[in-house]
Amino acid sequence: MGKPISEIGQAIKMMEQAISEIGQPIKKMENPISEIGFVWFFVQK
Repeated sequence: MGKPISEIGQAIKMMEQAISEIGQPIKKMENPISEIGFVWFFVQK
């Protein structure tokens, strides 16, 4: 009974790892865009 549960847990951990690795560059991309947007919004005022 313990083995399948631990295998599922392993798969979930691997999925979370992959998601966080994919999310890293997306976060880096969003940061400058939001900063530019903020400056643009500030200039518009």
